[in-house]
Amino acid sequence: DEMTVPSLHFDYDEFVSLSDEKLVEYADPLANTAELSISKEDLEQLRKHLDDYDEYHLVYALEIGTDNFPETFSPEVPRFLANQMISVYCAADRVLRRLDARFITPKLLLQIKNVFDDANDERKSFLQNLLTDLKDKADA
Repeated sequence: DEMTVPSLHFDYDEFVSLSDEKLVEYADPLANTAELSISKEDLEQLRKHLDDYDEYHLVYALEIGTDNFPETFSPEVPRFLANQMISVYCAADRVLRRLDARFITPKLLLQIKNVFDDANDERKSFLQNLLTDLKDKADA
């Protein structure tokens, strides 16, 4: 008989209480599974506190939130493309690229374009690639 993969459960209070290696140990499997069990309340907590997290919590929050709740989280993501921390910028880029085409709305593309307009030259080239790729995906 087939082995069933146990569903991983996200617990908000545990997530915010951990740091460093303990956070990585806890959140890494959660950010890399398609079988995550997460309550709407916990997702809403994640979303509400995006501006309060340190670098590591923010990266995991973007990944877990957007992958599990794209309709609510995707509009929150573009502003993090302007983040000075490369890990946060990369997480924002990754989760946007993973979005299903139906979540790539004109409003989302406009939000990314606004970040692009304010970006430095180095980041502009990355953002241009992202915009092009998302537009292509949305139009496919």
